[in-house]
Amino acid sequence: MAEFARDQLKLDSVLWMIAAEPPHKTANSITGIKHRLEMVKLVIKNRSEFAISLLDMNRPGPHFSSDMLELASRELPETELYFLIGSDSLHDLPRWYQPERLGIFASICVMDRSGKGLDAEDVTAEIPSLRGNIQTIVAPTIGISATSIRERVRRDQTIRYLVPDSVCSYIHKHRLYR
Repeated sequence: MAEFARDQLKLDSVLWMIAAEPPHKTANSITGIKHRLEMVKLVIKNRSEFAISLLDMNRPGPHFSSDMLELASRELPETELYFLIGSDSLHDLPRWYQPERLGIFASICVMDRSGKGLDAEDVTAEIPSLRGNIQTIVAPTIGISATSIRERVRRDQTIRYLVPDSVCSYIHKHRLYR
């Protein structure tokens, strides 16, 4: 998603932000933040157009996207921000904390992960402030999800070719998702 977004939007760089404590997940259902950070580092290693921001990790909770984008806009005042999400997140957006604030700080860029196409009308009917501020990122639909990867590891099935080799090794070394 990040690579296609960078290309289509002609972005100079993509900043990866690891959510410290996503409010929609319980502490037991999420991989520790240090592991998530290390896996992102492995994915973007040697990619000068990708960087990691610790902005969300280094602040007290709760960790809501609208707050994170406000902080990012203050930290990077001369930067035009784009918030990259999957279509599954777009449909959940009306249930997020203060979703109307997202468009104040960034353009919302959505990748269709379903292959069915995007229809933002329902979302913008509920969040009128986002009307005209949602862009679609066109990319091939790839039927790989974090949930399916975790489940494959739990079942002791291969994840080779589903994640970079370095991430596969990291998951096995640290016995994640078992």
